[in-house]
Amino acid sequence: MAKVILNQKKRLGLQQASVIIFMGIAAVILLALLSYYSPADPGPFHYNGMHVGACKNLAGCKGAWLADFLIGLLGYLAYALPLVLVVMGLTAFRIGPHMKNPNNPVGGINDIITSVGALFTLLSGAGLAHLLFVPFPEGTGGGMLGQVVARLFTGTFLGFFGSILFLMSLFLGITVVGDISWSEVTEKVGDWMLQLFNKLQGIEMPAATGESASNSIFGRFSDVVNRGKGYVQGSAGAMDKASAWMNRTVGGVGDVFGGKRAESGFDGVM
Repeated sequence: MAKVILNQKKRLGLQQASVIIFMGIAAVILLALLSYYSPADPGPFHYNGMHVGACKNLAGCKGAWLADFLIGLLGYLAYALPLVLVVMGLTAFRIGPHMKNPNNPVGGINDIITSVGALFTLLSGAGLAHLLFVPFPEGTGGGMLGQVVARLFTGTFLGFFGSILFLMSLFLGITVVGDISWSEVTEKVGDWMLQLFNKLQGIEMPAATGESASNSIFGRFSDVVNRGKGYVQGSAGAMDKASAWMNRTVGGVGDVFGGKRAESGFDGVM
């Protein structure tokens, strides 16, 4: 038992360390990308034999080389790489100490599907960046990878509709990699909109958790329907009471006039 606890602590420590490592790498890459680009700095996609002294990139000469490589290969898509690294680190930290997510076990076919989804996301994103964004001073908006993919689809057999194919593959790739359930996303968005509407009206409602969160929209809709039924039933009851009161009033008036007619002998004349 003690050995199991020790192994869990070690794995939890590795997870925490992985978050720090991913964050550090993401920060260095972001710094290198944001301080790109100086023609005097070295890089794999442009040759500068006159480079002498310190590099102008804030991440140094290695950072300048890395930034030139990423932008030359991926174009604008390179700026999403730090965010991907941060998400990877946070995902590794959220998985339990047993290094296994019950809903999506590590290893096997799940890793293969995730890798294929990541590849489709990378290829389609680079192709879209090449088609839609203004190119860099060197290369294209999607880098060399985006240029190759875009020419393969749009210039060979798909034409303009290649961009639609890129969008679809990007959508599917993100869905597979992120394990996204769009039904849950729509329910969450609807729940947040209802909470925002209630706050704007000054109504405070507790946040739903667990199973109640998924059923909160239907529960609130049911409450609204039930309240509407109550209002209708209450209105019908009020109308019945008003009708009975009017009948009693008319009956009383009729009795009064009937008594007066009998006293005057009017009924006998008729």
